[in-house]
Amino acid sequence: MTPKGWWRRNLVSLVSIVPLLALAVGLGYIDSFYRFWNKGALVAVGTNAEGFSTLEGVQMRLVELTTTVPKDSSGKAVVLPSGVTAWKAVIEYKLTEPDAAAVCKLELEDDQGRLHGNGPAELSRAKGVSGIANCSPEDKGSTHYRVATYFVLPGGAKPAAVRVSWVMRYPYYARLPFRG
Repeated sequence: MTPKGWWRRNLVSLVSIVPLLALAVGLGYIDSFYRFWNKGALVAVGTNAEGFSTLEGVQMRLVELTTTVPKDSSGKAVVLPSGVTAWKAVIEYKLTEPDAAAVCKLELEDDQGRLHGNGPAELSRAKGVSGIANCSPEDKGSTHYRVATYFVLPGGAKPAAVRVSWVMRYPYYARLPFRG
């Protein structure tokens, strides 16, 4: 019996190492990709003296942030769970290009630093409230307009700012402070 050569003894191991190496590198890449996108916007862009925050050709400011009693399509008040308050935010936009503010993410930051998304489930029956963030004008060609959006805060929480971000502008976001 003649001894087998090194290449013949280790052929299976050598062939299987290539897919295993590709799998290890691929999983590492996918994990870091999702970790980056899940962190969201990290760098706040402040406001100027007029309250406008500018982010890549989009100027925006918080015009109004008030408590509200949402109504359903028949005009009746939507009953909210006890201990929560509905808030309406109106944001003014000035754009250099008509499509510069499409598809954004809106969040209400409370006084404890917690973030609350717009269009929560508690307001799903309210008329004019959407769970989809909207930073675009109703008139597609408009470059100066206002958009209203709704949030819900737990009892005792006070609003501190509205955050506006776009995935393609990460890691930056506009922080529009509440001065009320």
